Amino acid sequence: MTTPRSPLNEDELRRQLASAAGLIDPQPPTRAELEKLRQRRRRVLRIAGPPLFVAAAVAGIAAVSVAVAVHHDSQPRLPAATRPDPYPTVSSTSVIPTATTPIATTTSQKASTGSSSRSESHSTPPTDATGLPLVLSAYGFRVPRDWHEHPLTNYGGSGSWASFTEGSAAAPLHAAMPLSVQFTESAAQGTLYTKDGRAILSEAANATLCAPTSWQAISPSAISFSCAPVSGMVPRGVLIVGTPPGPTGGTRQLIVTLPASQQATVTRILDSFH
Repeated sequence: MTTPRSPLNEDELRRQLASAAGLIDPQPPTRAELEKLRQRRRRVLRIAGPPLFVAAAVAGIAAVSVAVAVHHDSQPRLPAATRPDPYPTVSSTSVIPTATTPIATTTSQKASTGSSSRSESHSTPPTDATGLPLVLSAYGFRVPRDWHEHPLTNYGGSGSWASFTEGSAAAPLHAAMPLSVQFTESAAQGTLYTKDGRAILSEAANATLCAPTSWQAISPSAISFSCAPVSGMVPRGVLIVGTPPGPTGGTRQLIVTLPASQQATVTRILDSFH
């Protein structure tokens, strides 16, 4: 609870009014005083003008730089993982081709590979599963390499015989021989042809070097056949009837007699006979 103040007396009131009146200039400045103030202001501006202008210019440049930086930072940025690398890294290690990486072959490599394959096919005789190498004979069919050759010979008449044998002895003229390849040519025509010049294969089966136990036609002018075993080996042969009848007529036949383990070689020899 505040204590009520006593009213001011007349003297106190006058003193307070006089004190307040001393703080206010009752008279406005004269023209001379205003002119002095203007001159003082010009002198201050001449002295402080250049430094203040430089400071203002520096402050303006700084403000522009800050504004540009703020604007640049406000732009959206790509994530670090997706921003393109201005200097892509080149691996110094070479790519090692794998099984799924295809390797390019140059024309020179293809040419060298092809020539190498051709030279190997001519220089290396074909070999069957038993390791019996074959070479091309002078008569156009294949024979075992290093076997003894008994050249084609005519002993009088219409036929000629040749043989290739493992041993030194020549094969007989009218029978199969073990471990041999026998070749026969005959100009005899007899009943081999029909009136219109077609081969009669049943008659051709009667012209084989050894009596066939079985035969079958393999073309309109050729048969394959087998004969009775010789020393446990089954002779197999092919007979071709020459057409048309006349100077080119007659028969050509090839008989191969090898062990059962070398029947793949027999097939290859017979397949090379045409």
